[in-house]
Amino acid sequence: MEFIAEIGLNHNGDLDLALKMVAKAAESGATTAKFQTYFPSERVKAEHPLFPLFEECMLSQKDFERIARECESQGISFLTTAFGLDSLAVVRDLGLSRLKIASFSIGNRTLLEHAISLGFELIVSTGASSEREILECNRILGTSSRHHMFLHCISEYPVSDPSHLNLVNISKISRLTGREVGFSDHTLGSEAFFAASLAGCKVFEKHFTTDKGLKGPDQEMSASPAEFESAVREAMRGKSILGEARKGPYSFEAGILPFRKVT
Repeated sequence: MEFIAEIGLNHNGDLDLALKMVAKAAESGATTAKFQTYFPSERVKAEHPLFPLFEECMLSQKDFERIARECESQGISFLTTAFGLDSLAVVRDLGLSRLKIASFSIGNRTLLEHAISLGFELIVSTGASSEREILECNRILGTSSRHHMFLHCISEYPVSDPSHLNLVNISKISRLTGREVGFSDHTLGSEAFFAASLAGCKVFEKHFTTDKGLKGPDQEMSASPAEFESAVREAMRGKSILGEARKGPYSFEAGILPFRKVT
């Protein structure tokens, strides 16, 4: 199972804080630390009120090189999201084999096709998307790699009610695309990982911070180290209950076998 700690912008542009978050994520059971690689103009126009935030939180290629080394030293993977062709070039130069595609880029054919041409295996979030968009994205992914996958995602920050999760989409997207489907969780707490695990997920993503009191729009909705660790336990509990598909009688069913009648 893979547990992705979405650090995103929670480092606030502070490399030392980013490194601390990587270490804490690994300590909390994360197998992957994910960041966001971008140039502000790829995300919003200069006059947009969020432009200064994106400027402040932007990390350089050298910063990401240092973060990647920290991930390696902590025994976890480094993953990032690219938001345009310029940031895609940065990720390429980092030597990564996998790339996260954000929900609002699922229809960005140019970004998808360039990423595929560079040999990336893509993890595509599906928040606020339509079935048509998912199928079109899957068509673009084609047969370039069997490792491309989707993440079921609800683009509500945070998800305000468990009924909004609509985890039925995990099996639906898998059935439509023939690909593995994971879960990008925007709920508060840790219980959703348990339900997603029962739905068959093996890849889980959740926003992560070391301090909910830090400045930034995602801190309060992000999981603390203790919450992330609890979510990992919930996913593992679900995996244990889900178990393995039947090939024959289970060993713990042995007592009933003498009573079976076969005709």
